[in-house]
Amino acid sequence: MGDGWSSQRHTGPPILALAAEEDATGRDLVTAFAAGFELECTLAAPISPDHYEDGWHATATFGALGATAAAASLRNLTTDETVHALNTAASTPAGLKRNFGSMTKPLHAGLCARSGVTAARLAYEGFTADPTAISGERGFWDLYGPEARDDFTFDPKVWALQEHGIHVKYYPCCYFTHTSIAGTASLVDDHDIDPQNIERIHVRVAQGAADALHHADPDTGLEAKFSMEYTVASAAVRDRVGLTAFDDDSIDDPVVQQVRECVDFDVDDDLHYDSHEANVNIDTAEDSYERLQENPPGTHDNPLTDAELRSKFDECARRAVTEETADALAAIFTDLADCDDIAAAVSDAAHP
Repeated sequence: MGDGWSSQRHTGPPILALAAEEDATGRDLVTAFAAGFELECTLAAPISPDHYEDGWHATATFGALGATAAAASLRNLTTDETVHALNTAASTPAGLKRNFGSMTKPLHAGLCARSGVTAARLAYEGFTADPTAISGERGFWDLYGPEARDDFTFDPKVWALQEHGIHVKYYPCCYFTHTSIAGTASLVDDHDIDPQNIERIHVRVAQGAADALHHADPDTGLEAKFSMEYTVASAAVRDRVGLTAFDDDSIDDPVVQQVRECVDFDVDDDLHYDSHEANVNIDTAEDSYERLQENPPGTHDNPLTDAELRSKFDECARRAVTEETADALAAIFTDLADCDDIAAAVSDAAHP
C-alpha cells in the first residue's frame, strides 16, 4: 500500500453514477468515498507491495473492492448485503502491469468501477456470494497475495485517511515518475539550467519504478506516461508536465528528445519498494547539480495548494466541458458536503 493511497479514479465514478438513483447528497458521497477508501486500504495492507511486485495492477484489483464498498454505502445496503456485494466483487479483480503504456491500462479503472456498481446492485436484488471469498482458504487474499504478512492486525480505530492520507496525482503519468519529475524541475528552476546544455540526468529510485517503467523510447503518449526518460526530460524542458506533454505529437519535441537521450536511472536498494524518494543528478558542461527529492507534489506530506488542485481540475475538465461548466462543477465539489442534491447540482452545472 505504501505511504498513501489514490482512489479517486475508481471510487469516485461509481458513486457519481449512482447519485441520481439514490437522491444522494454531497455528504452521502463523502461518506461513500471514505467507506471505499478505508476498505480498499484495509484489504491492500496485508499483501502489499508483494501483490504489485508479482505483476498485478493494484488499481484494478483492490479498486474493484473499494468501488463496491463505496457503492454499497451509497445504496444503503444492509450489513449482510454488503458482505455479499464485496465477496461477489472478489471474483472480478484483474489487471496486469504488462499493459502499462497501452489503452488497456486506464481501462482497468473503468472495469473496477463497473464491478463495484454491479456487485452492489446484485446484492441489493438478493444476489449472494460465499461470505469468505475474500478472507477464506483459496480466497482473494490467498490467491492475489500468497506472501501475505502473518503479522498484520486490523485496528478499527485507525483511519487510513488520517494515517496515510490521499495522494493526488499532480502529473498525469505513472506515479513512480513523480518524485523524479519534481526533483528535476526543482533543480532546473533553482539553478536556471538551460536544457540544451544538459549532458546527463541520472536518477536513483526505488525498485517499484524499475518494475513499472518499461518505455525508455516511447512511440506514443500512452507509452510516455510509463517512461522515466521521457517524463524527466519533459520536466527539464517544459514549465509543467501536464496533459499536453502526453499528446502523441508532443513526444517528438526535438529538445525533449535531445534531453531524453541523456537520461538514465537505476535502483537504490536502500529504498523500500514504493518509496517516494529520488536522488536526481544533472550534469552540464559547466557544473553538476544534485537534489534528494522526497514527497512530490500531491502526496500527504506535500499536498497541493488550492490553486494547484483547481488548476489540475480545470486542465482535465476543460477537455470535455466549457469553461463555464468547469467553474460551476468546481464550485460544487469545493463545498461538496453542503450540497443537498448532487445529481441535480451536477445536471444544472452541465446544462446552464
